[in-house]
Amino acid sequence: PTTQFVDCTSGPGKGLRTLSFTDLQVSDRLEVRASKDSAGNLLAARVERTEADDLLVVKGPVDAKMANTQLTIIGINVLTGSNTRYRDIDGNLITDLAFYNLVQAPPAVLSIVRAQGIAGAGNVIDATRALSTRGEVEIASQ
Repeated sequence: PTTQFVDCTSGPGKGLRTLSFTDLQVSDRLEVRASKDSAGNLLAARVERTEADDLLVVKGPVDAKMANTQLTIIGINVLTGSNTRYRDIDGNLITDLAFYNLVQAPPAVLSIVRAQGIAGAGNVIDATRALSTRGEVEIASQ
């Protein structure tokens, strides 16, 4: 399959335009749409370069969970805590206990979760709201 690369940044010579993998820079903010292949590798279908923002968002199947503290979504660890906003599939605020009871990880039928927060150390999204007011996890539809 072919990966589509799109530049959605503003500025001189910028805007909605096609770019290549070699145009990407280390500090670029990217929105990636991907799926897993049969070996569990992520395959990017679309990569968009967007304006800089400290908010990180991941949406996908839950690989693992540690009750009330952490989720792993498509291999990305998401830290949660008492100040994280938890939402059900209808967008209603719920407790952390209710959220973790609803979320299913293997071997059950996987839940799809959307998580947002800021970059933590390593391969981590910090959704605890300890360092930012943007931490949230939500059970999402397919």
